[in-house]
Amino acid sequence: MSLLKELVPKIAKIIAKTLKDKSQKTKQICFTTLKELVLVLNGGLDNQISLIVPGIQATLKDSSSNSTLKIEVLSFIGCLFKYHSSSSFAPSLSALVPLLLKSTTEKYYKITSEGSI
Repeated sequence: MSLLKELVPKIAKIIAKTLKDKSQKTKQICFTTLKELVLVLNGGLDNQISLIVPGIQATLKDSSSNSTLKIEVLSFIGCLFKYHSSSSFAPSLSALVPLLLKSTTEKYYKITSEGSI
């Protein structure tokens, strides 16, 4: 477990760079990986949240993002909030809250429900 914790900054940096990719499947895998990291480490992304927020913003703002990808991003955000202290993500709230509020008005009910959690 300690080896994984040591690798988190490197993993987060690589994922942040990969989130700039146009492939929705690649982005989905990135967010799934991040969510699994948070679950396994019971948090662990405290110092990397600011690296990942631009990828979250770009994905949720992109009108071509499919519903599966949006659900995965919102699920990751839920894990982020659940397993990190509020001080860890507080600086990013001004970027995340408007996106979460917007997700609650989506037509697809699964996105709406994930965004409201």
